[in-house]
Amino acid sequence: MPDKKEYKVLHIITDCQPFGGAQRNTWLSVSRADSRFPQSLACGEGEALPQLCRENNIPFYRIDGLQNDFNPGAELRAVNQMKDLIKKEKFDIVHLHSTKAGILGRIAAKLAGAPYIFFTIHGVSFDFELRPRSAPLLLFLEKVTARFTDGIVSVAQNCKDDFVNKGVCKTEKIRVIYSAIEFDPIDSATAGDDLKKELGISDSDWVVGAVGHFRKAKGYEYLVEAAPAVLKIIPNVKFLIIGDGPEKQDIERRIREKGLQNAFILAGDRADVPNLLKVMHAFCRPSIHEGLGRALTEAMYAGLPPVVTDIWGTREVCEHDKTGILVPIRDPEALAKGIIRLKTEPSLGERIGSAAREKVVKIFGVETMVRGIEKYYLETIEEKNGKLKKS
Repeated sequence: MPDKKEYKVLHIITDCQPFGGAQRNTWLSVSRADSRFPQSLACGEGEALPQLCRENNIPFYRIDGLQNDFNPGAELRAVNQMKDLIKKEKFDIVHLHSTKAGILGRIAAKLAGAPYIFFTIHGVSFDFELRPRSAPLLLFLEKVTARFTDGIVSVAQNCKDDFVNKGVCKTEKIRVIYSAIEFDPIDSATAGDDLKKELGISDSDWVVGAVGHFRKAKGYEYLVEAAPAVLKIIPNVKFLIIGDGPEKQDIERRIREKGLQNAFILAGDRADVPNLLKVMHAFCRPSIHEGLGRALTEAMYAGLPPVVTDIWGTREVCEHDKTGILVPIRDPEALAKGIIRLKTEPSLGERIGSAAREKVVKIFGVETMVRGIEKYYLETIEEKNGKLKKS
């Protein structure tokens, strides 16, 4: 093991609004770290992470130029801000998260002379189907920045495979460490009558839930298209979607055009997701692009049988008819059939829900993830130092 007793760590993520899976993963890595790894955190826009840092006495730094929108001037400013911060505070490990921070932050860390640079793949940015115009540039930038990245964490095996198969880097530079979820909030959650009344859900309703930011990659329009077929067989079904975002108005329009207002409940962003999971009978994720997705593993831990598209990390945790029902992307008919099966074959739903929870318990604990990342730090540092001594 390395001789150095302590490693000062800076995590940088593009923003924290919405406070999604990448942000929660990053926060758990920061807040649950061993004392051997003193933590700091930096991001661009949003208030959720700085507030958590203030409440937990963790140093936070705002990177004003770091934003999702393309802005060359702001991006150059962000690189300079991050470079100056890393040099001034003398961080040993700089760990980047999300596409924009992942690319710009690694450049800044290299320019600052950071001893060790890590990057987490929360989802593959160079998706040629979803982003045909920007994917070639993103792939090129990933290849360039991978050259001076000491270690890459992937939240799913499929994400790792894509990086390796596209020639970003060799397989030994990437380690799969699944994105953890906290079990306690779900274990202690309750679904009281007041919550059901607030949502407009009766005891006789059968609730299919979805959790996630309203954006194109989530594929919510296919759930809307699937709904009429589901209603023919399950007239008391309610589709409860938790989240907000730029595509919400479009989904609301689609719901109105199909006359499905009574079947859909768009609850917006909520802080009580564990309680809302207790209201649901099944979980649906119709995404066309996803890394692995915390919302899915949280639903599985809650014992909800999932109907999900056969993509990326999803197929790693959802084995068809065992820990989930897998359907093709952009296929409302298959989506409807999967949902209907869970209602009309209750023993199937119970078996899948139980197996799904067991799988999550085994590999998605917070301690498993955080200690795994720290072990990866130490092993990578030891290997790099050994190579430097030999040279």
